[in-house]
Amino acid sequence: MLTSTAHGREPDALRQARVDLAACYRMLDRLGLNEGIDNHLTVMVPGTRDRFLCISYGLAWSEVTASNLLLLNEAGEDLAG
Repeated sequence: MLTSTAHGREPDALRQARVDLAACYRMLDRLGLNEGIDNHLTVMVPGTRDRFLCISYGLAWSEVTASNLLLLNEAGEDLAG
């Protein structure tokens, strides 16, 4: 499970996935592709088969940062975020 290292930091793969997903949200927001109620982006954390990153309900795409993304398991339980 990729949630933290021995020093309490996120593994590089998880951190990079957070940075990349946040950048995608912000880029698409700038392009005006944030309209509608059914739009979302989700990423599977590299090296896992049951960990996903997504934004919390109600968060505007322009507000998404790597640190406010949710880490969820396959059951939708919040593991970190």
